[in-house]
Amino acid sequence: MLAIAAEGLETFRTLCERERCPYAVIGTATEAPRLTVEDRQFDNRPVDLPMNVLFGKPPKLLRGGARPAASGALDLAGVDLGEAAARVLRFPAVADKV
Repeated sequence: MLAIAAEGLETFRTLCERERCPYAVIGTATEAPRLTVEDRQFDNRPVDLPMNVLFGKPPKLLRGGARPAASGALDLAGVDLGEAAARVLRFPAVADKV
């Protein structure tokens, strides 16, 4: 589905004909905050509802978090910096910075 400005419809029609691509204009966007579908064959409106019913109100985002208490000082005794860096860089998410 595409939304095309009224002044661009003729250009779109020409493009579709050139590419042998079928299309159909199925409606017109208006300022009214309603979705309305009119059926000319049965002369009725099978769909007529406010947009807020269609999309609803999004729920409020609630964020919460807790930070665990520190378990003490970090002991790096016996850690080889080069070996530790090599282990970290083996992960594609860390090493692949293309």
